[in-house]
Amino acid sequence: MIIKNTPLQKAIKACGTAFKYSLFFSLITSFLTLATSLYALQIFDRVLSSGSMDTLTALTFVVCGLVIILGLIQTVRSYISADVSVFLDKKLSSLLLSDSISLSAINTSMQGSLFQRDLGSVKNFLTGSAINSLFDSPWAFIYIIVIFFIHPAISVIVIIGAVILLFLAFYNEKQTAPLLKTASEYSLQSIKEIEISTRNAEVIEAMGMKSDIIKNWQKINKKILNLQTEASNKANLIANITKTVRLFIYIFTMAAGAYLVVHNKMSPGGIIAASILSGKALAPFDAAITNWKSVLTMRRAYERLNKMMLNPNIREKAMKLPAPKGDLKIEKVIYKPKKSAKPIIKGINIKIAPGESVCIIGPSGAGKTTLAKLIAGIYKPNAGVVRLDNADIYTWDREDIKNYVGYLPQDVELFNGKVKDNIARMDKEADPQKIIKAAQEAFAHELILQLPKGYETDIGVAGSALSAGQRQRIALARAFYNNPKLIILDEPNSNLDKEGEIALAKAIFNAKQKKTTLIIISHRETILQVTDKILVIDQGEAKLFGHKDNVLRQLAGKETEI
Repeated sequence: MIIKNTPLQKAIKACGTAFKYSLFFSLITSFLTLATSLYALQIFDRVLSSGSMDTLTALTFVVCGLVIILGLIQTVRSYISADVSVFLDKKLSSLLLSDSISLSAINTSMQGSLFQRDLGSVKNFLTGSAINSLFDSPWAFIYIIVIFFIHPAISVIVIIGAVILLFLAFYNEKQTAPLLKTASEYSLQSIKEIEISTRNAEVIEAMGMKSDIIKNWQKINKKILNLQTEASNKANLIANITKTVRLFIYIFTMAAGAYLVVHNKMSPGGIIAASILSGKALAPFDAAITNWKSVLTMRRAYERLNKMMLNPNIREKAMKLPAPKGDLKIEKVIYKPKKSAKPIIKGINIKIAPGESVCIIGPSGAGKTTLAKLIAGIYKPNAGVVRLDNADIYTWDREDIKNYVGYLPQDVELFNGKVKDNIARMDKEADPQKIIKAAQEAFAHELILQLPKGYETDIGVAGSALSAGQRQRIALARAFYNNPKLIILDEPNSNLDKEGEIALAKAIFNAKQKKTTLIIISHRETILQVTDKILVIDQGEAKLFGHKDNVLRQLAGKETEI
């Protein structure tokens, strides 16, 4: 089985050269950092003993030059990190938004912001201090080698200290990782609860549900706090033990150095140099504990992103096809959501000719809206296929199909911005004449002109500045934008008054005259009068399909029998 690399893995792999340079610069930095320790050693052993100002001047001049070079290299490394961050953002942020929109349409999840946060966690790790500490850690042996040449006994103390610190880092991970992982899962649940609550704020306020909503959220939040507190306590305990170990290493290094100097086995400058070098040698091991939480956070974020990018429901880029005529075929379509015990749509098999209008009716929960989403190419059937001009509509390129399909969902959602932007499907450079034409075809032009600024009216957050009926009619104009060949309307008159219903009926009649294929979910008589055929579905099955008069007679006959 061949497992393809995800875009995330490919993007990180593309940064390989930058990471190699950073690793190389870490090596150079490690060598240059030795300069200050050796400078201290030479000051004690040469300058103070000889009193030579020329030696002091030469040593100071050399070490200052090395420090300048060190600063330049660290600056270059920081620029490389910044470039990596920008590269990853350009490569992945838009792709992640696209994928999360596709998955949210299928799973009705609200994790788009989570994936962006996950990308931020990966970027922060790959371009921050954590990975620099990781790059610095292999070169710790350079400091240990120099300490060995100062005196082997002190290097043994440093090595033992490094092993203890490394053990504490692994022990910290073992103790805190499971707790933090569980807390992270509850945090995601908490975020979803908050998002759902804010989206349903009107319902909560109207029916006094706030206290119960808060109570349920607090139960989740309490679990998060308990897990985080337990993990934090364990991490703090290990961190304090680590600090104590570091102090012991410092004490033993100084004590051993003093003993060796007293017995003339090491110069006095060696104590200072060994003390500085031991701190630098142990710094990466000490940082491992400090940065371990960011490593865990990055790893979980990386795994979530990879899992999301490997999701089979994410659409792949498809080639453009010729403009369709509106010929629609629903071929033995079966659809069952992942968490559902049984299919919602069960083998529906019908053909709709270009320019025909079909009204779908049936009881609540029959599968009408699910069928509309299958026809629109939002859902992918488990079996069978929905074809637009013989092409699988689910695999049709989304950037291309926007020119041929209009869709009005049951729950109307508008985007932050102006009326004209929403009608133009958020194309800020759309032709104004096309926008006006769409509004006129939906018989919403006069309604829009009555708004405070007409087409320039800002609709507010998600259309909050408009009434439900106004939102629905503007969304209808959006569905008619750019003369689509297939229009799917799910309960398009649910929020309309009598005037709005008449306008809707006129819009449907005019679309039929232009040979636009129409799929409408509605029980209203005004809509039935302007459609050609009726599809009756119940429990996911097509019970009746045909000319509206024939279907209505059959339905009337059944009611008489009952």
